[in-house]
Amino acid sequence: MKLSKAEKEWITTKTNRKGKSRKIDLRPTVLDLIWVSSSELKMTLRTLPGQVVRPNEVISYLFEISSNDLKQFRLIKEDNHIEYLAGSEQ
Repeated sequence: MKLSKAEKEWITTKTNRKGKSRKIDLRPTVLDLIWVSSSELKMTLRTLPGQVVRPNEVISYLFEISSNDLKQFRLIKEDNHIEYLAGSEQ
């Protein structure tokens, strides 16, 4: 597992439908990451302007799991966490 508080950035590459790639830092989008039990991980993400990160992208990065293996996981969306940043339009 790559998870380390010492890491300042969790850089991954995202490719859009047109094939254009860009590097993004996952760490600022992860507000909370807690092991609830040995088989359950609770994650709270935030959306930053111009950057959408999905839970499967974070899990794939942290645990170095391929997209095929990730299909075996069950992800449950419990609630939307909406945070307004100072100076952002509402």
